[in-house]
Amino acid sequence: MAQVNYGNITRTFGAKSSTISAKWKSVKLFTVLCWLSVLLLVQIYVAFFLLDIERCKKQQDARLINNPSNAAVAVTNASSLPSPSTMSTTTSSKVHHAIPITTATSTTMAEESEIIMSVHNLLCSNNNSKVKVKSKDWKHLCSGGFVKDAARLLYSGVDVDVVQIGAHVGFEVGDPIASGILGLLDKVVAAAALSFMQEEVVQRDHFHWTFVEPSPANFKRLSENLSKNSHICDMRGINAAVVSDFTNKEDDPNNNNNNNSNQMIFYSMRDTIDPETGYDSISGKKLPFWITQVSSFSKLPILYNEKIFTERGLDVNDYIVETKIKSMRYSDLMREAMGVEQYSSSGQQGRRPLLVLIDTELFDCEIINGIDPSSPFLPKYLLFEHKCDHRETYRHLEAMGYSLYRSVDNTVAVLNHENIR
Repeated sequence: MAQVNYGNITRTFGAKSSTISAKWKSVKLFTVLCWLSVLLLVQIYVAFFLLDIERCKKQQDARLINNPSNAAVAVTNASSLPSPSTMSTTTSSKVHHAIPITTATSTTMAEESEIIMSVHNLLCSNNNSKVKVKSKDWKHLCSGGFVKDAARLLYSGVDVDVVQIGAHVGFEVGDPIASGILGLLDKVVAAAALSFMQEEVVQRDHFHWTFVEPSPANFKRLSENLSKNSHICDMRGINAAVVSDFTNKEDDPNNNNNNNSNQMIFYSMRDTIDPETGYDSISGKKLPFWITQVSSFSKLPILYNEKIFTERGLDVNDYIVETKIKSMRYSDLMREAMGVEQYSSSGQQGRRPLLVLIDTELFDCEIINGIDPSSPFLPKYLLFEHKCDHRETYRHLEAMGYSLYRSVDNTVAVLNHENIR
């Protein structure tokens, strides 16, 4: 009888089984690597797809602002605007001129209106999620016509001036009005880039944003921030406090010199507190980031927040600094901000700020009450805090022709004159 060696058979089949198992593992590893490669390629494709969508959205926004054909256009028939010839806007060392933008093709008034309305809708529509400016004050400015007026002027190559009184350090985190203004600039520049084929700097240089801050420590940081953000538009700072137009007029009623250098006592925080973070370098304690904003002509706003210091084992009186600062009457300040002395001889006396923002810790009403109704610098739009006895202020504004729109903390006043300039 033949003998069968089962041990050899087992070893033979075991070797083959090991070989098959090794090959199967290789197949599984190869399959896994293939799937990983496919997933990686899909991720790369999706990333490029999303980038392409974002690029298309930006192009669509720009096309939406312009007329449907995207033809080169120029605004040449804005009858309510002055001729945008030489209008200087800053100090004597830096003069800007409004350059009229023209091309071979001109828009009709209907086309221009469509463009301006598109900008307005992008920035002011409640249903538009592309520009999120959740502020009742911004909505009031929108409904009053600020966005349309600013867009029309900028689109036409005419200078627009915004003056911010009590500016602190210039760019506060989450400031809805600043966000709206920045969005406005971006949209108008996008429209002009397609319409006129002009460089961005042309339109941005026509927007002049003046920041007024009396506190020396805050103004130092403001100057640094303006330098960092100089690409946004033409920006400048003025280190002064604002007082009534009627201050010292009896002494010098004919003084129109903008170098009004009356000194006033001003109370602010010591410069050891960082004006943006609130960190005190002496004690090593962290105070609220807004604490240096309560600087004022009175100690009361600072003393009102005394508890913030005592909770940290600090004495608020150790942080109050009394300083003599330069003060300027409202119209003198605007004359400097507008650079009026540089072109007054040319006969263009109608220039005034489009928007004035005031936040001066309880002194907003006092400044507004001191605006001379005959001042050539009445803004078309005025926004201020009404944390003061605003009844007289409201009467004063209404007597000068303003309509008032009130929110929780602020009031927006809109001048009821048809022409901006």
